[in-house]
Amino acid sequence: MRHFLITLACISVLLTSSAFGQTRTTNRKPKAEQSTKSPAKIPTVGLFDGLRKGQIAAKLVQQSEKTGAFFLKNQSTSPLNVQFPETFIGFHVMNQPNTRGAAPSRTPTQQSTRLDPATRAQTTAGSISAGTQRVGARGEPEVVGLFSVSPQQVLKLPVTSVCLEFGRPTPRSNMSYLIVSVEDYTRGNVVLQELIPLFAKAKVDQRSAQTAAWHVANGLSWSKLSRLQPAGFNGLPSRDSFKRKELETAKELVAKATQMAAARKQDPKPSREPSSASSSSRTQR
Repeated sequence: MRHFLITLACISVLLTSSAFGQTRTTNRKPKAEQSTKSPAKIPTVGLFDGLRKGQIAAKLVQQSEKTGAFFLKNQSTSPLNVQFPETFIGFHVMNQPNTRGAAPSRTPTQQSTRLDPATRAQTTAGSISAGTQRVGARGEPEVVGLFSVSPQQVLKLPVTSVCLEFGRPTPRSNMSYLIVSVEDYTRGNVVLQELIPLFAKAKVDQRSAQTAAWHVANGLSWSKLSRLQPAGFNGLPSRDSFKRKELETAKELVAKATQMAAARKQDPKPSREPSSASSSSRTQR
């Protein structure tokens, strides 16, 4: 069932390092005034829509299960405002060349079958932790997750993440990841679909978010989680198990996500706009 869900997942663009090799990378906050155009006239594109159309390119580097870096490149000849979703999914696949915004030739499930099941790393759920960016004319309200990128510029954005497949190897920086929308990855698990964005909205600590994620995504009981020793330095078990406060925070998150999922069943209208990746997946299957 899991592989069936992942097969339906929309596949976005994951570039090799060479695609960014000749472009200067910066982790400075993008400034709208870098462009000669008025910020209000700079077109805005959603992350998955921009990837599908080849306007932007992206690469996710997971340094660990907790942190990573998102490299975003404007491949067009004009400035772009890129709107990020609240959260996104990183799915570990085999390293393979993939340039110029072309869609990968295989689905995540097909690529993963070429990996030893014991070595395929955990799928991650991440969010950009660079804070809020102001894009627009003076006096406009701040927009969360909106980044202004100059032509051919590469932004390096910090990522905070949690793992979604307990027991699999810890993500490492030399692994390749496909970028997938939360809506597509979590089909069939509405509670998980509601839970993942709450990590960013509630601004909870990473350990509490990880506890909640393993409970919902992998069915780990609260009792087992209370005894579980999370990874510490170099991936070795730390001395401390998940603390009571972290467990209580996780339980609150799960309860809220469950309530939101129940409300959605009563009201079939989606609580969030579906990502453009959803329509992309339907056309590529």
